[in-house]
Amino acid sequence: PRHDSNKQWYQRRVAITAGIKVQVNDKAPIVNIDKTDGCQVFVQKATGLATEFVTAKSSEVNICLVEENGEYNESFVAEQFLTKYCDGKFVTELYEVCG
Repeated sequence: PRHDSNKQWYQRRVAITAGIKVQVNDKAPIVNIDKTDGCQVFVQKATGLATEFVTAKSSEVNICLVEENGEYNESFVAEQFLTKYCDGKFVTELYEVCG
């Protein structure tokens, strides 16, 4: 965990687990999700819009943005990427399947 003198800020890490739910009630600059299958992260819209999510070797990760009234909108974190050689280097981008 990290904090500054005025406010407490926490960094959360989820690793090597399955089917977990994580709730962030205040500010968290980074949420790390590593080797996890099935993870829902609930962040408050009022404080969580600046949160960055780092995932590695994980699947079925969803971020739920919670409104003040308790309702939430769920968004998935991409699992598939495409890497190709372009202009002298490898470039990785989100791979979208259409259809």
